[in-house]
Amino acid sequence: MKSRPFDPHWTTELPSLAAHLDDVCRAICEAETRDRSRKKTAQANFEAAIKAIVLDLYRAHLSDPNLHVGIGLHRNTLQALSKSQYGSALHTPTSFEQAVEALLNGRYIKQTGEFFHDRSGKKSRTRRYQACPHLVSALRDAGGTAVDLVRHRGTDGIRLKDADKDLVEYGDVPFAKQAGDRLRVINEMLQSNWVDLAQTDEQLAAELHYIADTREDEAAQSFDFAARTVYRVFNNSDWDQGGRFYGAWWISCPSRLRPYILLNGKRTEEVD
Repeated sequence: MKSRPFDPHWTTELPSLAAHLDDVCRAICEAETRDRSRKKTAQANFEAAIKAIVLDLYRAHLSDPNLHVGIGLHRNTLQALSKSQYGSALHTPTSFEQAVEALLNGRYIKQTGEFFHDRSGKKSRTRRYQACPHLVSALRDAGGTAVDLVRHRGTDGIRLKDADKDLVEYGDVPFAKQAGDRLRVINEMLQSNWVDLAQTDEQLAAELHYIADTREDEAAQSFDFAARTVYRVFNNSDWDQGGRFYGAWWISCPSRLRPYILLNGKRTEEVD
């Protein structure tokens, strides 16, 4: 099962798609049978979680209909993410759990894989999910495409990892703030342009089938054309180590496909 972790940092600026997300939230709230209403903040977190989950599962489908998204629901994990600079306030445990449950009950999403805990910590798995076909169709009817999915402008793109490759909270570090400010300028530029492949869906599938005979890691790649911003990773808890850029789909584009990369509809040349 091909999967990736849930990414909460997505939104849309397309009015018709945003309106459909509002409709989904409204329908879910009308279907609820609660004894009392949520507090204003809790309701806002609940609806924000619904929208983030829907958009990220839709993004996964657009990149690969066979891709599954892992969403962890352990309360301690959610609590930590809600306070982490790498997470989001929408991870508030109660609101987030209720959002997942409501989307499942409304058959907007489906669970495709069970939670598994490995005591060694090496093979543990979160629950896996996908968008249901009617949700995908409705989002398409609302005009939603990869170009209409954008990362939140305020998302922190600076990541510090320790020697075990785990993310480290680094707080208020002047270097990280400066690097983050520069990165936001870069990402604003990237999101204002469109990078694509001069390939039809059929041609791309054929190319990946050909690549599969030589490079399984590249052939297994999902082309997430919405992923057109970058983040930087520093290693070993040291700001002097690493700093490489990751995230944008073209960074890991198989070499065989790089000659087909388009920038705003124009051919590009690879300088190496």
